[in-house]
Amino acid sequence: AFAGITILPDLDYRPRRCIYAPAQGPRDVVRLRVDDFAFGRVLHGHHGLYAEAERDQKGAPVEIAFRSGDKSFGKLVHRDGEGWKGFELDTSDLAGKVGELVAEITSGSRDRRQYCFDVDAR
Repeated sequence: AFAGITILPDLDYRPRRCIYAPAQGPRDVVRLRVDDFAFGRVLHGHHGLYAEAERDQKGAPVEIAFRSGDKSFGKLVHRDGEGWKGFELDTSDLAGKVGELVAEITSGSRDRRQYCFDVDAR
């Protein structure tokens, strides 16, 4: 699957700079890895879908899970109609350390699952 930096119009047509990582369906995981991520106390970010992909509120939810090695930080779910949704996940165990950060994106469908997210450490 293609993944990359883009500008995505959210549900309110506001431009959002984010990592485009569209879900590929029920049997496929889109996995993105950053090898030298500088951790803080939390992973802070947002996630959502292209405006017209979620406007009719008929699409499958999209999930994103973050981890580092065997340590899971949590799984987030985006449902159609939620727009550009914020999140924070506790990473205090790794605060001040540098390590691998993995994001895994899944969905029960790939139909119109033009998913995008941003994330940083705070």
